[in-house]
Amino acid sequence: MATPKLLGPLGRRAAAGSLAIALASIAILAGVMLALLDVDLGSAAHDETRQYPTSAIISALRAAYLASNGWDEADFSSAITLAHLEGVGLTVTAGRRVVLRVRPYPENGSAPSLAVEAGDRTVATVLVERPLSGLLPSEINLQHKLIDGIAISALVAALLAVSSALLASRRLVAPLHKLAVAVTRYGAGDRSSRAGEAKRGDEIGDLASAFNSMAAHLEREDYLRRSLVADVAHELRTPLAILRAQLDAISMGIAEPTEQTLGSLSEEVDRLARFVDDLGVLAAAEAASLRLEHEHVDLAEIAAAAASRLAARFAERGIFLEQDLRPAPVSGDPGRLEQVTVNLLTNAEKFSPSKARVVLRVSCDGNEAVLAVSDDGPGIPLDEQGMVFERFYRGSSAARERRTTGSGVGLAVVSEIVAAHGGTVEIESAPGRGSTFIVRLSAAM
Repeated sequence: MATPKLLGPLGRRAAAGSLAIALASIAILAGVMLALLDVDLGSAAHDETRQYPTSAIISALRAAYLASNGWDEADFSSAITLAHLEGVGLTVTAGRRVVLRVRPYPENGSAPSLAVEAGDRTVATVLVERPLSGLLPSEINLQHKLIDGIAISALVAALLAVSSALLASRRLVAPLHKLAVAVTRYGAGDRSSRAGEAKRGDEIGDLASAFNSMAAHLEREDYLRRSLVADVAHELRTPLAILRAQLDAISMGIAEPTEQTLGSLSEEVDRLARFVDDLGVLAAAEAASLRLEHEHVDLAEIAAAAASRLAARFAERGIFLEQDLRPAPVSGDPGRLEQVTVNLLTNAEKFSPSKARVVLRVSCDGNEAVLAVSDDGPGIPLDEQGMVFERFYRGSSAARERRTTGSGVGLAVVSEIVAAHGGTVEIESAPGRGSTFIVRLSAAM
């Protein structure tokens, strides 16, 4: 068994498609998050009512002024530190003199002017300069962290998407590979090869089940064909051996060509002719070329003629053939309908023990003409009843009883001829209780 590649062409296409969809989704999501972040921070930056935390700076300037009793010796270190921490620039003016300038940002024309009061008078004015971005350093730092978080999340999501796409594609392709291997092995002659994915509840499981059903059907067809070769050889061997032996005996003067001898030879020829005719019917039915010569006939008369043909055969085995024949007009091919009756009677004779009874009935049931053949044979198991009309099928009872010869085409011929007449054939049987074959045809008006 070939080792599957990590991903074949189908797997690569499936993985690429899944990955493209996942990455596109991640990119869209990341873009939307960044856009929302930018909108939120931009709105905050341009909010004219936004209050910057400058009260502490004013308090520090007031304390510096009072501590030095003026601005000349004032210690501005606390105010400068707070200005840097709050991310604002300061211009402190006392009268016309600038006593302190802290300008980390260029002026943007929107800086508010605040008063520094000591006692009852204003000792200075403070121009608070905001950053051009409108964002505080803490907000800018938060923005950078959020962007980094979104980038890292997108990267992790992309890696997960790649892994998931590869895994999903692998899980999709693996059962298909197993199915392909099973088909290849079957094509190479391994008729036991089956797909192991038939129990899956998806389309692949349906495909595997369909392949398994097809393989089982073809395996059985192969078995039936092999059996047919053996059965045909057996069917031909016996009458040919009898013909050869009796003809050799006549030609060598050992036997006389008496009426009995010639009758025996004729019977074997008829047996061969029936077998060949049955095979011809099956071939014609399969090719949809089975032709019928429809006539207005009485099914009871046809059944009586068939019973007369087989009377000697039944008498030879001591089987009593009971007939209950009532008029049943139908439109059909008299030759083919007689063949149906002969095959059903022959089948009943083969599976009936000596001194048993076979019943042939014909009657009308409403708008249907009914032909029924009942026997006292071993019966047919329920699980085999659906297969007895399949061509070349021989049931378990035939396999157990070596005397029941036949290739398994007789009942298949019955089914094909009846179907060609638009009728049906059914079975009523149980093991040990005999069988009844019932043919139903439309009654002629």
